[in-house]
Amino acid sequence: SLGLKEVGVQTKQLAKEQEAAMAAFAKSTGAGRQYNNEIATLERSTFAAGVTTKEASQAYGALYDKFSAFTQLSSSERAMLSETTALMSELGVSAGTSAQIMDQMTRSLGMSASQTNKVMLKLAGNAESLGVTMNKMTSDFAGAYPELAKFGDQAIDVFGELAKQSKATGIEVNKLISLTSQFDEFESGAMA
Repeated sequence: SLGLKEVGVQTKQLAKEQEAAMAAFAKSTGAGRQYNNEIATLERSTFAAGVTTKEASQAYGALYDKFSAFTQLSSSERAMLSETTALMSELGVSAGTSAQIMDQMTRSLGMSASQTNKVMLKLAGNAESLGVTMNKMTSDFAGAYPELAKFGDQAIDVFGELAKQSKATGIEVNKLISLTSQFDEFESGAMA
C-alpha cells in the first residue's frame, strides 16, 4: 500500500538525516560517536516542538563546545540542559548563547544543572512578560553577566529589574549597567 511505502521512505530519510547530523557533531567536536544515543533521544523528545536531528546535534555541539562542565554532567543532566537549549533555539535563542549562560552559572556561581536550567527558564519567562524576544533577553544577560556576577545568586533578579527598566526607558541594559557603575565609582571616590 502507498501509506506503508511512504512510511518506509520517511524512515529512511530520517535515518540519513540522523547519520549526517551525528557525523557532523563527531567531526566538529572530536567526541566520536559516544553521544549519538543522547542526540537521538533529544531529537525524539523535542520533535513535537519542531526540533530536527540537525538542530538537536547543533544544540549538543554548542553545549559540548561552550559549556565547560557539560561532559562531566550525568546523562540525565545533559538531557535536561540540551532539551532546554534545543527548545530555546526554536524560540530564536542561539545555542551558543544558551551554552555561554549555562557555563557562567555553573563556573562562577557554582550552580547545579537543575539550578542553571531554572535560570534559563526564568530568562524565557522574563522575556515573555516584558514583551521582548528571548534572543534579546538571553543575549543581554550573557553580555551583562561580567558586571552582574558581583551580585552572586541575586544576579538573575538584578538583571530582571534592569531588563524592566530597559523596557520602560528604552535604554539598553548594558548602558544602564555602565551608568550604575559610574555611580558606584563616584560613590567610592566620595567616600575616600
